[in-house]
Amino acid sequence: MLYCPDCLQGRLLIVKAATGRLFLLCEECESAWDDPVAILNGRGNFDFEQGRRDFAWEDIAEASDEDVRNAGWESLPRE
Repeated sequence: MLYCPDCLQGRLLIVKAATGRLFLLCEECESAWDDPVAILNGRGNFDFEQGRRDFAWEDIAEASDEDVRNAGWESLPRE
């Protein structure tokens, strides 16, 4: 499991927007990243305002195992 480098408390969940876009979302502070490598390398996070323009937050659901495999993110630690 990856933990949020911003708040150091929340787990990072792999989620999917209705658009099909996958990203990582902190369950505590709602910081988000669209590039898991950025987290592993300590780089900046997702543009939250751009994300709001790209999709409605209500349309976010946990990504399925198939979604994760298709995105090439299967090596990321998950519960």
